[in-house]
Amino acid sequence: MSEKRYFTATVPTASGRKVTGYAARFNTRSRNLGGAAPWFEIILPGAFPPLDKQDCRALWNHDPKQLLARSKFGKGTLKLSIDSVGLRYEFDAPQSTIGNDLLESIKRGDLDESSFSFSVAKGGDEWTEEKGVKVRRIKKIAALYDISPVTEGAYAETVVGVRGKAATPTDARLAILAHRRRLLPYNF
Repeated sequence: MSEKRYFTATVPTASGRKVTGYAARFNTRSRNLGGAAPWFEIILPGAFPPLDKQDCRALWNHDPKQLLARSKFGKGTLKLSIDSVGLRYEFDAPQSTIGNDLLESIKRGDLDESSFSFSVAKGGDEWTEEKGVKVRRIKKIAALYDISPVTEGAYAETVVGVRGKAATPTDARLAILAHRRRLLPYNF
């Protein structure tokens, strides 16, 4: 069974065709995923399977008809990496209607969230109760199906942005820290 998780970001500054973001952030509590029976989720470091063993797609809003890039086991147009922040993605928006629409939505600030679709490995999660609320910790993901810039999120801390040249993980971490301290708008 595939699960999807959405993350909220800040309004990015946009230039060029490079789309960069974090589809998942480690040790960050989700928003309430259970409605009236609240529960929260946390992705732990080490949860993701080897990325070179995944054929992950970049989709707009998880829609397979809106393909933006593909990892092809580390040899495709979607670049995935894991750092101390979480699961980072990067791709050049295609020279197509969907690619142009995506860039325009990000540049306008209408699209500023990310998500990922995955399945949990058997025994790869742990449920606890903290202050009367259930918390699910994801320790091991079996498969990563897609990462997606999305219009609605479930996590409060992730990013998507556009830039003209490739951002380094350090660029992204510094921008996130600066934004958290309200020193700067998020800008890769």
